[in-house]
Amino acid sequence: MGDTGYVVLRGRVICPDKALEDGYVAFEDGIIQSVGKSSELGRWPAAEYIDFSRPGYTIFPGFIDIHIHGAGYYQAAHGQVAKLARFLARFGVTGFLPTLASATRQEYLEWLHEVKAAMAQVAQVGQVGRDSAGRGRDGRGAEGARILGAHMEGPFINRLSRGGMMEERVREPDLEECEEYVDAAGGAIRLMTLSPELPGAIDLIRYLRSRGIVVSMGHSLAGPEVVAAAVGAGASHCCHIFNNCPYDNLRKEPGVRRPGIDEAALVNPGVTVEAIADGIHVDPLMLELALRSKGLSGMVLITDALPGAGLDDGIYEMPDGRVIKTRKGDGIRLKDTGALVGSGLTLPLAMRNFMQWMGLRDWEAAQLVSGNPARVLGEADSGFIEPGKRADFAVLDKDFNCVMTIVGGEIVYERG
Repeated sequence: MGDTGYVVLRGRVICPDKALEDGYVAFEDGIIQSVGKSSELGRWPAAEYIDFSRPGYTIFPGFIDIHIHGAGYYQAAHGQVAKLARFLARFGVTGFLPTLASATRQEYLEWLHEVKAAMAQVAQVGQVGRDSAGRGRDGRGAEGARILGAHMEGPFINRLSRGGMMEERVREPDLEECEEYVDAAGGAIRLMTLSPELPGAIDLIRYLRSRGIVVSMGHSLAGPEVVAAAVGAGASHCCHIFNNCPYDNLRKEPGVRRPGIDEAALVNPGVTVEAIADGIHVDPLMLELALRSKGLSGMVLITDALPGAGLDDGIYEMPDGRVIKTRKGDGIRLKDTGALVGSGLTLPLAMRNFMQWMGLRDWEAAQLVSGNPARVLGEADSGFIEPGKRADFAVLDKDFNCVMTIVGGEIVYERG
């Protein structure tokens, strides 16, 4: 953005606890320097000004998707991760975890190497700082959303609650196998989803936490006792709430229902939960139950999207090779059986849905797509518009369409 390094955005600004209706945010070298009302704005002659003070425009903190398998024409695998990063910038996403569901050992190892390579390929504007030509420290301009690491949704998943995963690709925990993944990734694994009731899962959770990896419980038949043990071992997150197990398994006897992983996660203060707000995967009333249980700070909105998300209706392919179809107003389904396997959501749409269903203000809902996912991952420098944080922004119009995306102070998307 120019050659001075100092940039001021003017307009309606989403702050952690309010919206500044006539505000500004100023940043330099990819770091926010000041935020306030436009009436308090001094004048920096050398600064670059970008004015969004028009009706319906809002400057949000950049969005973070911690659970996404693909979008557009791209998968979160097979050499397409860097392209996915560029595509997601069209929807205000400034950081994400490419996610791979249960796969073979070799497929996971190859994928982890791919994610590492993509993290190096996509300009890490988050290693903030620019040269006099306005380029990142590595000499390149920004190329898309930051790849924050890998989310392994598997392979240590209960076959009875595997959802859309292929049965032959799920298995019981194996510490040696997991160590191979961690060593191969070289720090790239940020999140792993597993079924905590499986033999060896609790020890595996302790190992993962010792390596700084966030553990998510999901695709599980676990009850409250197992969830409590998993949390005691270090698990802190729950995969797509209300999409984790066949509810027939929660019947204790006719007319009696026992609590499962979702209920246990909702009442445990040490667990954050993620949700797919498309109205297909989870009824809005159930999402309200989750919000009332966890509060604004305990929920994260995800897309759990697949290739085809963000595009017109069509036929696409999953990372595991199965053919899927998309249709507006529906989830993404297998072409041959119609089974629900993912969503066609984008994060702005998820936030808009949640706002409408829950009656939230935009600065409240923004926590679920920005600040909360940043906290889940321990990204202390991201997620909020306040001094000292990264200059990551998503500018939306009144219809929640993305107008501009800024990552580490660099424009990575601008609507034509």
